[in-house]
Amino acid sequence: MLVRKTGSLLALFALAAALAATPAVAAKKCPKLCKSIINTCKAGVPPNSSCTTAPKGPCKKALKQQRSACKRDTINACKADTTNTTSCGGSTTTTIPGNVCPANAAGGPELGRFTVLDNGTDLDNGWTGTSQNFPTPAGSQLSYCLSGCDKTGTTPVCQASGPVGAGSLNGETFGPPLPLVAGGISVCVINRYQGPITGTLNLQTGDNAGQVNLFSDVYVTDAQLVCPQCRGGQCDSGKSRNQACTVDGQVEVVNSIATDKTFLLSKNCLPSGSPVGTLDIRLPLTTGTVSTPGAGGSKPCQENLANGVPVQDDACGPSGCGAPCTGNACKTTDALGRCIDVKGGISQLCCNGQTSTPCFPTRNGTIQRTGTAAIPAPAYPDPTYPKSVNGNVNVATFCIAATSAFNVDQVTGLPGPGALILNNTLEVLDTVP
Repeated sequence: MLVRKTGSLLALFALAAALAATPAVAAKKCPKLCKSIINTCKAGVPPNSSCTTAPKGPCKKALKQQRSACKRDTINACKADTTNTTSCGGSTTTTIPGNVCPANAAGGPELGRFTVLDNGTDLDNGWTGTSQNFPTPAGSQLSYCLSGCDKTGTTPVCQASGPVGAGSLNGETFGPPLPLVAGGISVCVINRYQGPITGTLNLQTGDNAGQVNLFSDVYVTDAQLVCPQCRGGQCDSGKSRNQACTVDGQVEVVNSIATDKTFLLSKNCLPSGSPVGTLDIRLPLTTGTVSTPGAGGSKPCQENLANGVPVQDDACGPSGCGAPCTGNACKTTDALGRCIDVKGGISQLCCNGQTSTPCFPTRNGTIQRTGTAAIPAPAYPDPTYPKSVNGNVNVATFCIAATSAFNVDQVTGLPGPGALILNNTLEVLDTVP
């Protein structure tokens, strides 16, 4: 695990500091060894065997003397300060890799990771119903550094903070670009983090809550490509065409005209051109229950209304919203008896007079989504890590402003509300792998 490997690296970093008091022959040989270890750490790659075993000759004694102190002091100090530099035989090393978490001072686990599953998800956008019941890309992840919780059974609630940005645990975007096709309009959405994500995680119950704020860049594309894909290790289109990539998620895009409707998506593969709009999206994710966002009640979200379309509660006409869904809005049912739309997302409600048209019930009711707190196993306070569980469900409701692109706003119904269901695998790890 990272702690052991990093510990060996840092022990060797500390070794050079001790060499000032060792014979001259040691001072000549060990800085070279230390420089090699520094470069390995700088590159952020797992150390080879020479990093994890004691060096021979004059360095061996110094390493033995330093090992205890490194475990107690150096490792924790280094992990707590990702900009830490270490002097080694007159040379100064550079930063520790940014994809690590600080040590949990309370003695508990250090990382909570949510990975979206390929079922039980739903994304609803706007009030027309046309852009509702989408699935979300399987494999998308949110990672949190944990603090304030222990392993002994006395303090199970962890504070959670997810670093974002290039080289961090979460990177710069929430998942890969998101392909959406509805009403003849195709868009590719890049969800950039506004800042670090925050929240809490209860190790004992699986309850969790987090605030994820995004800037969502909306690109109008075409119904065949929608978003660039990662095929054969290269981006197949967009401004990153032919560049190397790795698959960060996949999703079925049923309404696309692509021959293969399973889209392999990558954070490395970005669309060409400029976005028609950038939306401020605030996701209060929780395993609890959320209701109508914004002002609540009827027509709750009216952000950037002057550049959108007139706000309505739904596109149901006089009949209103509240019926069980049928037709393409209930193409199949899942193991829980829920309707699954032909697009792949979970249907909630449909128009009373058009039961294949999804809708939000804000005219006379409230939007409601309820999550699920699944307990990671082995159950806390069992000291065994990692712990994991499938079916930890996060939900959120939020407001979506108008994009100022009339065709997008008219088809989707923007400004308007949005709702999200993420069915996750939750992993709790002692250290960052």
